Amino acid sequence: MPALKYYQLKSALKSLKKSDVSLVYILYGTEDYLKNETVEILKKTLIEPDTLDLNYSVYHIPDKGEKQTGALTLENAISGANSLPFISEKKLIVIKNIHKLPESQDELLEKYIENPCRSTCLILVGGEKLPKREIFKTIEKLFPTVNFYNLYESEMGSWIVEYTKTLGKSIPRDVAEELARITGDELSDIKNEIDKLVLYEGSKKK
Repeated sequence: MPALKYYQLKSALKSLKKSDVSLVYILYGTEDYLKNETVEILKKTLIEPDTLDLNYSVYHIPDKGEKQTGALTLENAISGANSLPFISEKKLIVIKNIHKLPESQDELLEKYIENPCRSTCLILVGGEKLPKREIFKTIEKLFPTVNFYNLYESEMGSWIVEYTKTLGKSIPRDVAEELARITGDELSDIKNEIDKLVLYEGSKKK
């Protein structure tokens, strides 16, 4: 399927039912905040809070210099993905730094992609770009793939307005755009500034 844009996925996630969650997602791009936000939304959609420790696992593909090998990490992750959830309909497995996956492990991932566990959602989180290898092309054809780029200046105001609404507050569009201008384009930094403003304003709605 064609690669999705961030707002296309965000719109779909708003009304996403547990039964409609894809078996596999691949998230990559420069904006880590949006990738992490998407993982959190899927986690809340799929897993009940009281079973989170039993049905949610995060794995990291290490750098070449680290002691743990990519093979061991991927084998553990795939084993977890293939196991049944505990007291839950679904489980969530996240593999971070998938762009660092050694090419020698492509076949192991490909075997899982060919027949993913129906009770597991596997999220593959990459860096700025994905390796130009057949396994990633295959995943992109079969499952939702999203490039989380840094939002354009024209998109920042809308994001700030939307995020502020989730906190039960409102912010005028021109103020949101000014906040983006003086804070920069890192969403995590902007979020922190909004959180401070909300705390400062207390019970005020605007």
